[in-house]
Amino acid sequence: MSFVVVVAALAVLMLAACGGYSFILFAPMAALGGVALLDPSRSRPLSPASSWRRWSAS
Repeated sequence: MSFVVVVAALAVLMLAACGGYSFILFAPMAALGGVALLDPSRSRPLSPASSWRRWSAS
């Protein structure tokens, strides 16, 4: 399964590069997509509520 996800992520990157899109922008998205497919618990949430409380000035 992990080999298929890696090949799919590389295919997305190649299609993006052939389409003229930036490799630098699509590489993190492909990596996060691979992690989300294999083991979603290993990725951090995008905007956790706990950090909002920590960053607030109250």
